[in-house]
Amino acid sequence: MLKERYNELDYLIKKQSEREKIEAFDLREVIEERLMFLRSLYPSVVWEVSLDSCEVNCDRIGLGKVIDNLIENGVKYSPKHPIITITLRENTLSICDQGIGMDEITLIHIYDRYYQSDSTMAGYGIGLNLVKRYCDRYGIGLHISSRLDAGTCVKLEFKKREIDGK
Repeated sequence: MLKERYNELDYLIKKQSEREKIEAFDLREVIEERLMFLRSLYPSVVWEVSLDSCEVNCDRIGLGKVIDNLIENGVKYSPKHPIITITLRENTLSICDQGIGMDEITLIHIYDRYYQSDSTMAGYGIGLNLVKRYCDRYGIGLHISSRLDAGTCVKLEFKKREIDGK
């Protein structure tokens, strides 16, 4: 845990000084790395995972933080034994839960910094704001659908890499 917190601080410091490392990598590998860590933190979660390969070109560490945030939100806002479904197919990553969901008013404000629909939950209300900023920076489509008492599904749509890098 301490190493993860150090990595987060290191990433935030680098981000502030705009020294992000842009590289090409398989998103599937990053998801598998993050799941290895998150499975140990959340042993009661039922993980439904289906991952195809998907080449992306962006900041790997930052994308790992985005994935962590989305999965941890799904766990945090789900019942005691949550089911988290993670699918990577055709350049789209979907992270879905069967948790408490959100109403339309909450959906309007979810990207607002420091906004939390439930102040009793752990956190500071900055996670989705950072997720949105990351996605905007790298041209990743961010779509969130949710229904009260039915859960939330977050989709990240990555641009298809053009042939020969054009």
